[in-house]
Amino acid sequence: MLSLRLLIGALVISTTVVACSPNDQNKTVLYNCGVQPITAEFTAKQLTLIVNNEKLMFSAEPTASGARYFNPDHNAQFWIKGNEGQLVIDDNVYPLCITAGSLPQQFSARGNEPFWLLQRKGQSASLRRPSGDRDFTQVDVTEDAEDNRWQVKLDNDSALTLEQKVCVDTMSGMPYPYAATLTHDNQQLMGCAGEPRQLLAGAMWQLQGSEVAKAAKAPTLTLMNDGKVHGFAGCNQFFGYYRLTGEGLAFERMAATKMMCSPAEMAIEDTYLQQLAQVRRFSIESNQLILHGAKSRLVFQLP
Repeated sequence: MLSLRLLIGALVISTTVVACSPNDQNKTVLYNCGVQPITAEFTAKQLTLIVNNEKLMFSAEPTASGARYFNPDHNAQFWIKGNEGQLVIDDNVYPLCITAGSLPQQFSARGNEPFWLLQRKGQSASLRRPSGDRDFTQVDVTEDAEDNRWQVKLDNDSALTLEQKVCVDTMSGMPYPYAATLTHDNQQLMGCAGEPRQLLAGAMWQLQGSEVAKAAKAPTLTLMNDGKVHGFAGCNQFFGYYRLTGEGLAFERMAATKMMCSPAEMAIEDTYLQQLAQVRRFSIESNQLILHGAKSRLVFQLP
């Protein structure tokens, strides 16, 4: 079983990983687009993306800043600027792509008891606390690649330390991709950082469980960055939308194709779709995605 891709993508690198600019040539870069790792091979005028062991060829197009690549056959586009990229393939919008081992240029970190909220935007950051707000105009990021940690130095007395591991908010129970420690006013305040969607979206999850063995093919689930969801239910393909809030996860406006299969496969499909409709929250446990309903529990892993 593969470990959660978002959390280990920076550690499982068989190619040379470097930052890329529009003028770079013959470079190979590993990105994590949510839980989907992709490999980008750049030449002077062309880009090859490797996604799920499939290769897509892109041609470079003029752009005012960064770089833009296009594949008309799959209506696919890939924009890059600095260490970030945005990928769309066949109208599927992937989560923000980040070069392995780096942080997004914009993120939030938060904690409870006492409350604090830090928002980073490029080279600046703002801190909100009940005792008063503070703005920082020049932050400095250093990386400890061996321990998968970063330190965001805010000023001489304040810093935010991030570790790439699942962090559960102490009030909402929502999982986040980074554990955070804020050092400020001679205090160390604990919290979480990043976007929960990065732990969910971008790749196909496969359903686990004893009943799945009765089906010729395991049911799947794929969530994309624009709120769309699709997958295989055991017999039919399904599609719809999901809603991710600060308190939980829900699926809505779900529909499926109308094929008939074996009684065992149809039973698995009916149960699976009913349980998806009851989902209220998610967790990441032992590198698996767990969807929790009032009386159900669906367990998934990456293939």
